[in-house]
Amino acid sequence: MFFQQIPVGHMDNFVYLIGCPKTKECAVIDCGFDPEIIQQKAKIHNYTITKIFLTHVHYDHSGSADILAALTGADIYMNPESEKKQGINPSKGMWIIPKKTIPVSGGDTIKIGEISGKVHSAPGHQNDHLLYTIGDYLFTGDTLFIGGIGRTDFMDSDPKKMNNTLNKICTLSDDLIVCPGHNYGKKKTNTLREEKETNPFLRNI
Repeated sequence: MFFQQIPVGHMDNFVYLIGCPKTKECAVIDCGFDPEIIQQKAKIHNYTITKIFLTHVHYDHSGSADILAALTGADIYMNPESEKKQGINPSKGMWIIPKKTIPVSGGDTIKIGEISGKVHSAPGHQNDHLLYTIGDYLFTGDTLFIGGIGRTDFMDSDPKKMNNTLNKICTLSDDLIVCPGHNYGKKKTNTLREEKETNPFLRNI
């Protein structure tokens, strides 16, 4: 499976490319900044971006999804719960909601060429937050960072739901590689096993 972790923007964001070697189809996990750079990274490796999966719609994760979709023809997949934020004052939530999306929710199976993945509901940082497990990778957006977790003091955040989500994460395979939405830790990725042992927010679960 093709995997690329790409630093983008001015907020230490990570974007991910996941591709099927057989079909050369590629998906993007989140797209807040630098859509042209993301497209170019895929082209360099001879992959075509066909899908964009959003973890949530804070602008640093969704703000450039419409542009990347226009550049590539890719479909944008988003939690339908995110649509409920339309028309709500985003001054505290910092939301950017793409114009045309395909709904995807916890429990759904996703496909990238011949590669299958799973969607996990992960409310806490935001009520509409999703995680994705694809192959050996766990894409955690702003829920789980290396050595930390996402904030729960935003509009639409919920500390109790975050705690429940962290408990669910701890039931996943220890061998998964945690791929966070920001470069906030001492490492860029880490195994879930090590996060369970060293991340103070998981260690006592």
